[in-house]
Formats: sequence, C-alpha cells, structure tokens
Amino acid sequence: MIIRHAEWSPYVDPARRIATRGESAREPRRGLVLRLENDDGDLAWGEATPFPAITGDGLDDVETSLERWAATWLPVRLPSEAVSDPTALLETLDAWNLRSMAARSAIETALLDMLSRRQKLAAHQWLRTPDDAAGPVELQLSGLLFPDEPAAMERQAKDLLDRGFTSLKVKMGLADRFESDRMRLEAVRRILGADRGLRIDVNGQWQLIEARALLARLAAYDPEFVEEPVAGKNLLEVGDSPVAIAADESLLDDDLRKKIFQAGTCSVAVLKPTWLGGPLAAWRIARKARALGIEPAFSHAFEGPIATAAAMEVALSMAPLRWPCGLWSFETWPAWKIAPLPQISHGRIVSADRPGLGVPHFEPPK
Repeated sequence: MIIRHAEWSPYVDPARRIATRGESAREPRRGLVLRLENDDGDLAWGEATPFPAITGDGLDDVETSLERWAATWLPVRLPSEAVSDPTALLETLDAWNLRSMAARSAIETALLDMLSRRQKLAAHQWLRTPDDAAGPVELQLSGLLFPDEPAAMERQAKDLLDRGFTSLKVKMGLADRFESDRMRLEAVRRILGADRGLRIDVNGQWQLIEARALLARLAAYDPEFVEEPVAGKNLLEVGDSPVAIAADESLLDDDLRKKIFQAGTCSVAVLKPTWLGGPLAAWRIARKARALGIEPAFSHAFEGPIATAAAMEVALSMAPLRWPCGLWSFETWPAWKIAPLPQISHGRIVSADRPGLGVPHFEPPK
C-alpha cells in the first residue's frame, strides 16, 4: 500500500469546556483534521488536537511537523508487514521521527482507520493479538465532572449515573484548597454510594512533603486511584500510600516513564493517546505497562470525536480492563456536526461492528 497524499484543515471548537488543575473554563479548542489517501483511492481521517499547556506543542508546531513529514516521505509505500501488524507499523512510524506528538497522533489515527477498514475489521480487532482474551468486548466508562459548587456537581453526577456510568472523576486543586475540594468529594461520593467508583485527579499540584498526609485523608473516600498527586520524579518518592496512585502527565517523558514503571509506586498508567503519539503508541505503552503489573486506564484530553473514537478502539483492544475508561465527560463536542459515536452505549464502550474507527459522517467546526 502506498500513502500518496495528505491534506489537513484547521478547526476551532469555540467554547469547549475544559477542566484542569481543579478549575473549569470555556475556551477555544483548536486542532487539525487530517485526510490520508492511498493508491487505491481509499480515504481515512485523523485528528490533531494539541494541549500546549501540557505537551508544549501548539497548532503551529503540529502543522510544521505535518508539512515536513509530507515533504520528506510522501508518497510512501508501507512495508507489507506493516499493513497487517501493529508492531511493524509502529517501526515505520518511529522511523518517520515526527516531533509533534499531536501530529503523529493524527497520522497514526488515520492509518489505523485505513488499515483496519482494508481488512474489514474494527480497529480494536486489528490491534488484538492471538494471545489476547477472546469473547464479547465491552468496557465501563468513567465520567469527568467539571469543578463547580457541590450542588452543581451533584447534578452532573446524577445525570451521568442516569446514563449508565459506573465511575466518576473529580479534579482537585492545590493543597491549600483541600478543604473546599473535600466538600466536592463528599457530595459526589454521597451520590455514588458505596458500589460505584470515584477517581481523583490532582494534576501533580501537591508537594511531596504534603502529599503523603493528604493521600491518607483521601482514603476515606475510597477512590479507585489518585492521578498524579505529585509531579515528575516525585512520583518515584511517594512511598507506601493508603490509596492506589496513577501516573498520567509524567508518562510523557520516555525516560521517566521507564523509571515509574520499574519503581512500583504507581499501580495505574493513565494513557491519553494524543499526548503519547497516537493510538498505536498508547497501545504499545499499555502492553508494556501490563507486562510489568501496571494496569492501563485510557483517558481523553478534550479532543474531538475522531481522536476519541481512536482512544476507545485502543481501549477495546486491551479488554478486559480493571478500571473504567475516562473517555467521556459531562459535555463533549457540541460544535461538531456528527452523530453519536457507535462505540458508546448506556455508559459503556462497546464494539461498534463497523470497520475501522466507525466514525460517522462529520463536519468539524470552522
């Protein structure tokens, strides 16, 4: 197969609701929609929606990376083994050496869609190996709650539970806000009851010296896990914790990721494919984590529907998963003209029984 042409166009989601570091705001979400075409005229789409505050690559970096890739490599014949083997395809992608992870993610997404549709397989089926568990594929979802007053978060929680979600996620702020954040946790845990999951995300904002005591206090809320209570190398020094700890942003650094996986302080790896280089890159990291006894948990970074569908397909390829996937939120992408993703059903991710990513016809916001 020859990838003979690529083109991309920008999109702007004008008022996407974002939650990070215990705060919530509406802001423009900017990205690119990529279209690849092969020598048979087959088309496939990818999406690059960078998160500069975390990953450092902005939209200009994405476009520059795509321009260099297209000028250097296209048209390009994929090795025959890469057409049917994800590991071989990853070797090709690594050789292209794209600097922007969001740009690489767009290319990976489009190739995953194109190659799995070529074999008339859903993307998650194309990714599964002979050693993977067989049988029906279905995953639970964890819904993100946007930081707000406790009463408003209770309403969000009730809405998501009514839609079939079995786990909810709450973001926390700096340590000096712990008491006000604790009121939010109490409100959400009250709605959840004892039989549904609660996860907590600190986004690496606590200092190591205060994190140990605060983690002990969080044990009262019986969280599934706490994401990034401290940042970077401090994750290696947390020591014994009364609650499970998950690595997230710190996994973007290749060397640090290897140390975190070997240290044993984190039992969960939260994987956002766009940040890691795409669905195939996340698939590779998930398999390495699981081989070391660290359970992957897939999550979004407020992308559009194409990247979200790709993340869901990767998650399905790793089923069964211990933890619900953080691939949905109270608000999604109202500015896009698109039917509901076929992978979503009553608060669960299911096999869409459609080839490729299964993304319905769409029109991105201009």
